[in-house]
Amino acid sequence: MRHRIYPFVILGALIASGCSGGGGTPHTATSPTPSASATASASASPTPTPTSTGSPSASPTPTGTTAITGTGLYIAAEYPNSFTRVTTTLTVPPAPPATGAVIVWPGLVPWSAGNNPTYLPISDGTLQTVLSWGTTCAQATQPTPYSTWWISAQYNNFDGQQAGYTGCQSGSIMPVNPGDSLVETLTLNGTVWDEQVSDQTTSQSVSFQIDLLGQTQNLLYFYMQGNGQNPVGAVSFSNTSFTTSTAFSSANACDLMTAGTYEPDTQSPPTLSGSTCSIASMTLYPSASPVPALQGHAAVAASRFLPPPFPSQFGKN
Repeated sequence: MRHRIYPFVILGALIASGCSGGGGTPHTATSPTPSASATASASASPTPTPTSTGSPSASPTPTGTTAITGTGLYIAAEYPNSFTRVTTTLTVPPAPPATGAVIVWPGLVPWSAGNNPTYLPISDGTLQTVLSWGTTCAQATQPTPYSTWWISAQYNNFDGQQAGYTGCQSGSIMPVNPGDSLVETLTLNGTVWDEQVSDQTTSQSVSFQIDLLGQTQNLLYFYMQGNGQNPVGAVSFSNTSFTTSTAFSSANACDLMTAGTYEPDTQSPPTLSGSTCSIASMTLYPSASPVPALQGHAAVAASRFLPPPFPSQFGKN
């Protein structure tokens, strides 16, 4: 059994001008106790002001701040193991109110640990197919805010300095509707990542490709984030599978972990065939409480979302 590490979610949002199935019995995702190193990392970041109504120390969200939250599931493949393909079907959730911004995505992130020689020079970045509500930093013509959900395949890197691998990059944008089934696939071909999104309801598709020069992708997230509001309603992923360069030790090692707030996210028991893990269904639930406020950021719909920080260490596969 792997030792599970909880990754604290410390998220930032900046003004847009600064942004360039079925089967099995569902079970609740593991929510392990934060490690000491993760706690130290979290305490070094700006301390959010809680807004939960049930706490005696709670205070209202300050005027002029941006409320942002994130929750979901993740799994790690420790270098030299890495992810080589991910596919899932996302059902577009109901439309939220016409304010703030919401994104829902599966995505891959490298690992910066010292034993990963592929991490540099590109540094941190996220390969993700991003379902968006409101305005975000995708570099393509976006629909009128709040007129529709929309999706694009993206690569976002706000920490690295390598030319050609910074900022927000994306392919074309596709409007989608609540209830649409979106087949989202990320596939490694040589050193090039190919991201594809196909709307099974409308038969439309979008894509994006990027050469990451052999950098391994070691963390897989299924995630949703809200800026100024929570996502509305549960978010469902189905027919999910992910392939690694080296097979995990057992189906139990394919089990995902909670990333973000301790919400009762659920998943079907995974299966393992060769180096591919499959999960029939996953459901992410938004927080029932108001989201925390991060000080010092104007409340705007247009925003960029930073990826979840990494676990403090890997569990063994």
